[in-house]
Amino acid sequence: MTAFSAAPPVADTCQGRPMIRTFSLSLIVLLLPASGGPGTTPLDIRIYDPTGQAVPTVTTVDVLRSSAKVGEPGRLYFAFTPRGVQRFERLTRALAHLGRRDHRFTRMTISIDGRIYANPRIDYRVNPEGIPGDSGIELPLPQLTALRLVRRIRSG
Repeated sequence: MTAFSAAPPVADTCQGRPMIRTFSLSLIVLLLPASGGPGTTPLDIRIYDPTGQAVPTVTTVDVLRSSAKVGEPGRLYFAFTPRGVQRFERLTRALAHLGRRDHRFTRMTISIDGRIYANPRIDYRVNPEGIPGDSGIELPLPQLTALRLVRRIRSG
């Protein structure tokens, strides 16, 4: 068995009184999440039909992350990749067709990192073939939330 001992206390004086100085060994433990550290959780963007009837789902790989910005005060904007444009248009077209069939508005859900930020409706009468995705998407949000999400989307 090995024992570790620090140097013995050192006698010293202060204003003529004996004083003992001791040394201690401190351990600092840094606890990091299992994911490998702060900020390393992969970004998770999903745009989907909350009822599960319409496909496909637009995901993080379909978002042009460098395009994320805050537009008008409190509006988060981001564009889609070419594949993302196609997937967004197919999703909204499927939702519009469901709406026309059932004579009701449908909704899509937009979530980032598991939190729902919007549930916009698809009006099948205004957009009978879905919503074009070539101009990206804009979400009305509180200003600070939009800024935080821009940083998150850009950094991943």
